[in-house]
Amino acid sequence: MLQLIKRNLYFRRWTLILYFMILLLWPFHYLANQDDVIGLSFVYLLINIIAVIDSAHAYRLFRRLGHNQAYLFHHSLPVSKMQLLNAHYVTVMMLTAFGALLIWSYGIRESMIDFNGITFSTMWLFISANLLTFIVGFPSCSEKMNDKIPIIGYIFLMLFLIPFVICIILVTIGMVKFDNPLYFAPLDVGIWYFILAIILALISYLYQIFSIIKR
Repeated sequence: MLQLIKRNLYFRRWTLILYFMILLLWPFHYLANQDDVIGLSFVYLLINIIAVIDSAHAYRLFRRLGHNQAYLFHHSLPVSKMQLLNAHYVTVMMLTAFGALLIWSYGIRESMIDFNGITFSTMWLFISANLLTFIVGFPSCSEKMNDKIPIIGYIFLMLFLIPFVICIILVTIGMVKFDNPLYFAPLDVGIWYFILAIILALISYLYQIFSIIKR
């Protein structure tokens, strides 16, 4: 399995190099003049772009593995399906953890979604979206993508549409039940989104293990 993880990380080597370079610049950013609006804005913009583009690491890794029929080749390799599954999960979680460290280290506290005081912080959304790829993008196996939801659609769905709908629901509940649209504000729903993503990712993992054993 270790060799599979190394292979997967090699496929994402340029992402890792970019993350590493940005982290190396962190001490200079910390010591820099906080009044340098242009410099700080560039850094924050870059990290926010990364938070969006890399919120579907599993999709981007899959693109390097081949098209949707590539699973026939990968399943013919002298490794077990369990090893392929574990390597896929570990790789995505490692890349996600590295990206989350990047967001956290630069103190990106802004929320991608802010509706009536109900927010979804960038870091929790980033982690959640990556975890949810397991059950939405790759429900059957890590080498076969759900082609009904492309990467752009997935990112829009998980980072913007679903959080926005949740905000509307909470505001509506506040208005109807408590006669106060700000009843749930201020509230960072991103943490609960993250907890839900963990549960669903675990369910997806156990389901795929069961499917492998059953076969």
